[in-house]
Amino acid sequence: HSMGAFQAFELCSELRPGISKLIMWGMGRAFHLPDNTLADADVDAVIIVGSEDTYCKKMSTADRHKFEQVLPQNRTTFVQIRGGNHAGFAHYGPQTYPIPDGVRAVTLEEQQDAVAKATAGFLRGKIGPKAKKE
Repeated sequence: HSMGAFQAFELCSELRPGISKLIMWGMGRAFHLPDNTLADADVDAVIIVGSEDTYCKKMSTADRHKFEQVLPQNRTTFVQIRGGNHAGFAHYGPQTYPIPDGVRAVTLEEQQDAVAKATAGFLRGKIGPKAKKE
């Protein structure tokens, strides 16, 4: 999650056209915006964030706009886990550097279950721009 999601973005950019799906967890605050762009990529992407994740909440409107411009256009889906925070994408305690993780309003298990379900739904084509309706 977080910086790992940025690395996944960069790797997807370097390996295309060999990548068809990109999953990014807990990605919000841009320590640095990606150098590459996937705006024209033939890649479906999902960004899963927690509603209480200060990394996402602290991202400026200008940075958010710049970030959205480098994502696959019309192929990126945003999923928000209600009550989730930054630390809830992993198994570590609260951290305050460089900013606090936010206060989780659901249990760690509930957040991680929601993240796993959203990820599986995206991989199975039930979440995303080409989602199959049941």
